[in-house]
Amino acid sequence: MSYVVPVVEENGEKQDGIGYTIAKSLDEIDPKTIAKQGVKEAISKLNGKIIPSGNYKTIL
Repeated sequence: MSYVVPVVEENGEKQDGIGYTIAKSLDEIDPKTIAKQGVKEAISKLNGKIIPSGNYKTIL
């Protein structure tokens, strides 16, 4: 298993993400791919908004 946890920052707000892979050998691990996964997740968390607590309808 290999993973990265990049931290991104924008306008003083910091967020992290995780990229990972599970492989049988080191040859199967692509560091660029797991890095992109982690950065993409971290960026997606920037500028998040808090919603009020309450009861909400959800679809599963």
